[in-house]
Amino acid sequence: MREDYLADNEAKRVAWKEKFIAEFPKYRTITYTAKAVGVTRMSINNWMRQDPEFKLAFEDAKVATLDYYLNILDEKLDNDSKVNVAQSNLIMFRVKQLDPSFRDNFTVVVETGDKLKTLLEAYTKALGS
Repeated sequence: MREDYLADNEAKRVAWKEKFIAEFPKYRTITYTAKAVGVTRMSINNWMRQDPEFKLAFEDAKVATLDYYLNILDEKLDNDSKVNVAQSNLIMFRVKQLDPSFRDNFTVVVETGDKLKTLLEAYTKALGS
């Protein structure tokens, strides 16, 4: 009897995972897709940690979603005489979330100690203080 219960739960979990992967490109966020499928975000996070196949399938779904956004941007650039900058910026934020390689990369250097003191003295002198 317990085995039947566990088997039923595993079958439901497999169905939810498959539905989540299939629906992710449509809803485009983990939270909205989880809600549409009928599971919690915490379940998705647990599946990501515990099920390498699910995690790999999710990465594939993210790539499909990324392609969706990149296609929208390409269509706008190819077809629109006026590109809606606000909409394009929002799309790029989503693209950067889906694929970190699209993020801006820069390094902030913070000077400390004697070098900072020297820079502050030079800056103060330049201001005439």
